[in-house]
Amino acid sequence: MFLRIVGLLYLMAKRFVTFFEQDLSLEGRLRSFFDIYSWEWSGTISDPEINKMSIPCVIPSKFRKHSDDSVTKLKEAVDLYIDGVRKKYSKKVSYLEAEISKKRRRTKARKQLEEKRDLIQSFLENIDELIYLKGPFGSSKYPVYHLITPPLNKEDREPLKDFFVIDCSVASQTALTLNFPFSLVGKNKKIPLNALLNAKAVAKDYETHNWHPVRVQEELFDKPEDVVKQRFLNLVSAFGVGFEENDLEFMNKRDFIRAIEQILNDNKGEKLTVSAIVNLKENYLITTLDCGESEIPVVVPGQNKAVDVKIIRVKDQFELIEKDNELIERIQPLFIYGHNHLKFDYGKAEELTRSFAPGVGRKKVKFVSSVGGEAGDRFVVHRVVPGRLDIDASGYAQHFMFTYNNKLDVVFEHLTGTRSKKTMTHDELAFYTTRAENGDKKAAKDILFYAAQDAMKSFLIGERLKLEHVLLSYVFSSLPSRIDTVSKETLSEEYWVKWYFKKKHTFPVIKPSRQKISNAFSYDDFNIVSYFISELSQRTKSSLSPVKGLRDGYLVAFFPFASAFKKLLQRDPDVKALYDRVNETSNEKEKTRLLKALEELAKYPLFKTFNSGFESFEQLEKRFAAEFKLGWSGNEIKEYTQRVNSALSGISSIVEKYSCVNFNKEFFVLPLDAEKDLKKLSAYNLCVVLGEGRFLSGVRGKFAGKVNDEFVMFGIADFNSSKGERCDFEKQFYKVFFNEIIMNNNPKGALEYVVETAKQFAQYKVPDEDLVFSREAKKDYFDFNIRANQAFVKQLKSKKAMKGDLVKYKKSIEELKFKFFGLQKNNEKTLFSEENYNFCPEKGTISSVVNWIFGFSRSDSGYAVLKNVFEGKGSEEDVDYLLEIYDNQR
Repeated sequence: MFLRIVGLLYLMAKRFVTFFEQDLSLEGRLRSFFDIYSWEWSGTISDPEINKMSIPCVIPSKFRKHSDDSVTKLKEAVDLYIDGVRKKYSKKVSYLEAEISKKRRRTKARKQLEEKRDLIQSFLENIDELIYLKGPFGSSKYPVYHLITPPLNKEDREPLKDFFVIDCSVASQTALTLNFPFSLVGKNKKIPLNALLNAKAVAKDYETHNWHPVRVQEELFDKPEDVVKQRFLNLVSAFGVGFEENDLEFMNKRDFIRAIEQILNDNKGEKLTVSAIVNLKENYLITTLDCGESEIPVVVPGQNKAVDVKIIRVKDQFELIEKDNELIERIQPLFIYGHNHLKFDYGKAEELTRSFAPGVGRKKVKFVSSVGGEAGDRFVVHRVVPGRLDIDASGYAQHFMFTYNNKLDVVFEHLTGTRSKKTMTHDELAFYTTRAENGDKKAAKDILFYAAQDAMKSFLIGERLKLEHVLLSYVFSSLPSRIDTVSKETLSEEYWVKWYFKKKHTFPVIKPSRQKISNAFSYDDFNIVSYFISELSQRTKSSLSPVKGLRDGYLVAFFPFASAFKKLLQRDPDVKALYDRVNETSNEKEKTRLLKALEELAKYPLFKTFNSGFESFEQLEKRFAAEFKLGWSGNEIKEYTQRVNSALSGISSIVEKYSCVNFNKEFFVLPLDAEKDLKKLSAYNLCVVLGEGRFLSGVRGKFAGKVNDEFVMFGIADFNSSKGERCDFEKQFYKVFFNEIIMNNNPKGALEYVVETAKQFAQYKVPDEDLVFSREAKKDYFDFNIRANQAFVKQLKSKKAMKGDLVKYKKSIEELKFKFFGLQKNNEKTLFSEENYNFCPEKGTISSVVNWIFGFSRSDSGYAVLKNVFEGKGSEEDVDYLLEIYDNQR
């Protein structure tokens, strides 16, 4: 692609780009200026700087056959475009001339207008050099032309719409021009992988005090409106809040409550107390707390050693962030690691100080958005530190790992195999911070130790993930931070759009997300994992039915399509490097993460093998071969269909032969006797055997287990998450029960806990606050789907909750018995009991999980015993009886 660099090409020949930003000033748009953040590579990576470069926009013509007549019309469209631009900016010159005549000479206002006029006049005088047609590119049968132009307004492109792809984004075009990221400026050559892997990195973490949001909704909900209104007015007066009294007549009780919360949150004294910057060689804690020392030793998590961490004491959070900025500028890391730091830490640092500037050249964090981009109608916003490369393992875990949550300690254990719990909880952190601010030096030291260890965990995680992030950044032409924040589906769609451009010099007229096989089947609706499961179900008949109970087996991840389309995909050297890494690594979890990316890349060619029924196979074959540049043998679809069938047959034969215990998406639990066949399959990367373990298998798609001493859970929300409808009583039950039955392999202890918990409930000994349900409304009550029937949605609708409202509610004892234990009161009294309950264990949130162990049906003798337990009448004899049944089943 065309690249014009103003006086910098030679100077930047050994520099690579890590960020670019369009200059949106008038001069910037007319001269195609971009701010380019680059680093020097001369054996090592150093010396970041910002330069202004001219990179014109390239608008490609559509991929189609062209005759002499159509080329003439295309050129006429370009002439119309240039004439339109010329007329538009000539009018601007006339307008500016008129305005200038109204201003006095030698005034600042007149000078600014004259500069604008001169800029536009210079643009008009050189318009034929700045806007011109280049090409043709590609084959003579399907020639492509590029219109080189400054990045002017998109509405100016209207005359081009019949011949050019006019909706391409300026950012995407610039990224292609620069071969972004990691390419040497002006050269189609990326810097060596080892140079990036050896580049300097640090991990960052902030500790804040009083960050929890203030909530008064529950306290004020039942108060009269005039009382709430008066409290609002008192706060307005006390804190000197600017307020128009005329607005009072438009405010209701909910508005007053929200305004009260806003005032209290704005004045709650939230502040930064610690900034940790570590890389195990240079380690710093910048803090407002006084621990009485200038340096403390901190044990490296998971390692039997300690490193010294320097303490930099500051007076407040504003000095803290200034020192933080200085330190980052002095260390000059290329990579910054953190955990949820792109969202929380960076957000808080900027919100609380307004001077957070960790970027190259002391630049502030930028918000980068993707709106209606190449992947379709999507809106993604993420933070970027200009010029540096962030890796946020929290987001990466959501997209590429199989951890049961994405918290720091869970991800750390998943990647390192080491369980390293935090030295204090968030509540303890708040308590110790208050003590430290009152002069308790030991409390301050404990906080600093805690903060340093968290940052060290992030550093160790980042170092483990750096290689795969760089490889994925090469493949997806994205910054590492975008790999963490954008879905695999979106990244994959964008990959194929860019691949199309590199091969055909233009963009597809219909982007992948909008392509359809039929009106009922589009690419956007196509889920590759769901397709795999559907195909597997048809081939294995009943072999996908889950087997309830505690089972020993292997956790296996299947990837049929990455293998089937390997020959097609690895023609791209960046994708080949990904396949090579899959073969090189002995880390099965890393292999799984990379194969997830490759599987998603295979989605588009797989989709293109499907026939809509409206075209012949010969036509489909030609389209497939042409789109993926496969030649004209006429057998390409047949070849790849056979590869897909072979991969699916290999997987289905093993699943059918051994019958899976359970599965969730691509993750399956298979019996231990499948070991030899799984090894054969893994040799072709059709599967990854993640380890042997014991699993509690429930209904289809729900199971938990212990694999290589790590707790894994599929289809079940994290115990402490806000998903679904859970109170503290349920959360605590799941935590203890799963720990006993799975991690401790203690069925007796688990059942004894069930008996005791049910008794506590039946005897009304569970604290009332543990039985309260709460939910924050993520959207206004009227925006929920009319068919949404979840219990919490009904509550939000009944309370007419608006976005941000926290709704708390209780259930009656009878409702709780049914929700927890599947016990539904039968109003028909019997001779033996005043209260009779129907027992449906599958209906209860707790009883259903406990019954996974046994799989009792109504006719089983243990069914009545389990009912007795959940009614709060369980005994040691019941536990022994259930254990006997469990042992017999095993």
